[in-house]
Amino acid sequence: MIKMYELTIRDIYEHHHLVKGLIKVGASFTIGEYIIPAFLAELQKTYPNLEFEVVIGNTEKVVELVQLFKVDIGLIEGQTNERDLTIFPFLEDELVLIAPISHPLSQKKQIEIEDLQNQTWVTREKGSGTREYLDHVISSNGLKIDHLMVISSTQGIKEAVINGIGLSLISRSAITRDYEQNVISILCIESIPFFRKFSYVYSNSGGKNKNVDLLIEALKKHSTKKS
Repeated sequence: MIKMYELTIRDIYEHHHLVKGLIKVGASFTIGEYIIPAFLAELQKTYPNLEFEVVIGNTEKVVELVQLFKVDIGLIEGQTNERDLTIFPFLEDELVLIAPISHPLSQKKQIEIEDLQNQTWVTREKGSGTREYLDHVISSNGLKIDHLMVISSTQGIKEAVINGIGLSLISRSAITRDYEQNVISILCIESIPFFRKFSYVYSNSGGKNKNVDLLIEALKKHSTKKS
């Protein structure tokens, strides 16, 4: 029995070391900056001979990279209706309303949707999944915008909010440390949850290699742990 166990462990070890090669991953900003680094570090411990190249851009750019076969797989936070691509959700993401510590709304325990009228917003550019979600929230709730600042970086948006420019809607995963350090406020709004799905996307015509299949299986396991 012990010998069989030792053989199994050896087989697993040899299999993990036989898995090698380069996986090119396209990732939208939130995923590329706050989700994928820890995930790939964990995966590389299991498969030490795998190498990764990560290209970060907005959802629109990542979809284009997949279509042009410049990456093997894309991880996006927006949607795509391109018929030549297959898309599957793998992780639920919560977005939160953030405000400067000094903002009047930060002093309230809970806000109403009407409190968001005529505010200054800091957001991502068109083509971003986060921008797409904010546009939906604003239009579906009939909100009017006072001013809109566009910054094509999640970190840039956070710095703008910290420095008092305005409000933003951003993934909770992107502001955990800032909130814990008390440099950003999270606004609680009653009965309006902000959730979306992160998805992986690949070409229907390019054909996935075994390493990409392995990455997808690891993503599924990772999302199960998070849920």
